[in-house]
Amino acid sequence: NQEIRNREEGLRTPTFKWQINQSRHAVAMNGRITPQRVSWDVWQTTQTQLQRYWAPVIEAGLLLHGAGIAVNIATAAEWYHNGANLGITMANAPRTPDAAHIIRVHDHASDDLVALDPSAKLDVDTVNRLVARAKMLPLPIRPALINGLELYVLIVHSDQVRELKQNSRWLSMMRDTLKGGAWADNPLWNGALGINDGVLWLESPYIPPGIDASNVRVANTRRAVFCGAQSFVVGWGKDHDDE
Repeated sequence: NQEIRNREEGLRTPTFKWQINQSRHAVAMNGRITPQRVSWDVWQTTQTQLQRYWAPVIEAGLLLHGAGIAVNIATAAEWYHNGANLGITMANAPRTPDAAHIIRVHDHASDDLVALDPSAKLDVDTVNRLVARAKMLPLPIRPALINGLELYVLIVHSDQVRELKQNSRWLSMMRDTLKGGAWADNPLWNGALGINDGVLWLESPYIPPGIDASNVRVANTRRAVFCGAQSFVVGWGKDHDDE
C-alpha cells in the first residue's frame, strides 16, 4: 500500500540528430538536345541514367551506415562504397560500431582474419547468435513490426546468398516457409529470401566488404547487416514547398 506518487518510472527518450543536406547529380549531353538529331528520346534516356545512379547510392549509403563503414573503400566496380563521401552517405557520417554490436564467424578478431578462413561463412547458427545478442544487450534491440509480425531483418550480400544456397539446411528452412500458407503473401514472392526463427532475410548487392586495422578494403568478405526496429531513419527535405 505504499504511495506511488513521486516514485514513478521516468521515460527514457534519447534524442538523435541528423543533417539534411543537398546531393545532386547530372548527365552531360554534347550538342543540342533535339529529336531531329537522334532517333531516341534524349530526355527520357537521361532520366533513366539518373535513376541508375541514385538507386545504388541510396541503398549503398544506408548500408554503409548499417555496416559502420566510415572510410573510402570504393573500387571501379563498386564506386558507391565510399563511407567518407557525404554525397553517398546521405549527408551524415557513418559511425563505427562497438565490439558489442559486431559478431564475426568463428569469433575472429578482425575482418582480415575472416578472409583468411575459408570456412568462415555465414550460416543459420551465426544468425541465431545475432538474435541472442540483440536480446541480451544492455539496451536490447527489439524486432520491427512487419505486416503484423515481429521480425528482425538480416541483409546479406549476393555472394553470401550463393554460399547459403549450397547449405542444404538453410535452403530447406527457406522452402519450409512456403508450407501451410498462401503463396501470394509469402516473402519469397516479394523479393525476400525467407523467414527463419523470427528473422527476415533480404538480399542486396550493395553490402560493403570488411576493412582491416588500416581501413583498407578486405577482399573476400562482406559485412551483413542485422537490423531491429528503427535501425534506419531517413529524413527528406524540400525547399520552398509547404510539404
